[in-house]
Amino acid sequence: MNTNAKHTPGPWNPLQAPLDCGGYWWIQGPEKNGCRDLATLSRNFSTEANARLIAAAPNMYEALKYAKEIIDIAKRYFPKSATNGDKYSLLNLDATISKAIRKAEGGAQDGKEGEARANCACDGLLS
Repeated sequence: MNTNAKHTPGPWNPLQAPLDCGGYWWIQGPEKNGCRDLATLSRNFSTEANARLIAAAPNMYEALKYAKEIIDIAKRYFPKSATNGDKYSLLNLDATISKAIRKAEGGAQDGKEGEARANCACDGLLS
């Protein structure tokens, strides 16, 4: 477990309010004296799936960090007899994992930090 993480450590738990209270989902994480709410998701067709994905984020982050360590070792010891396709796959996997880790840690993602919001299809619906 990364003890230098800036996010609330896991486990995070997805919870659903009773339907008569709106049926919305929220994410809870640990705190010194119990737990705290981390996020609330309004109810729509994919809310449960989104809540479960968000709740899995700390575990996925740790898995990516571990995979990155293994990939770095594999790159050092990758046999010269390996095919270019295998090397290319390993390098692509490394780049994809590195990008996801940078995003999780709040780092730049190829200079496109604001691009997702700028291209949001929902902008017209929010006004």
